[in-house]
Amino acid sequence: MIQAQPLDSEEAAFFFHSIEEWNSKRTELEAEEYEMSYVSGPHEELFDALFIDHETIQLWYEKVRELKQIQRAALYYLYVFRAIPLAKSLEELEQLAILGGAAGDVAEEMLEESGVIERIPDEVRDYIDWERLASDWSIAGKLISFAYEGVNWVVVK
Repeated sequence: MIQAQPLDSEEAAFFFHSIEEWNSKRTELEAEEYEMSYVSGPHEELFDALFIDHETIQLWYEKVRELKQIQRAALYYLYVFRAIPLAKSLEELEQLAILGGAAGDVAEEMLEESGVIERIPDEVRDYIDWERLASDWSIAGKLISFAYEGVNWVVVK
């Protein structure tokens, strides 16, 4: 549920659950600008991070709410860390290499997928410090880790 507070009028705040409710209630009022607050539901962190307002609420209902968790994490990264506008971030979601989990696990998975790990003898592979490797890659800008929705996410550059 979202609360809309008119900013440029004395109208009372109202609540809505859908874009249809928003459009209906908005046309009844004289206000042009609204402050939006996410009152209840599973995506409060993303709503707040995206600074959803009267201009972006349509995108919220038509595109953002239906995203899967990994897509929401990608959107969060693009908007919050890369400062890419919301509409453009939504276009770039599928192009972002992002994985959920510990950075060390992601580093290991990257080397497995690339075939590099197969060239390392088993007796040596057991001694690889994946967390340290991931830390070095993070310092070098190859991996970017962040927490979102209680999950650690890693963007691979």
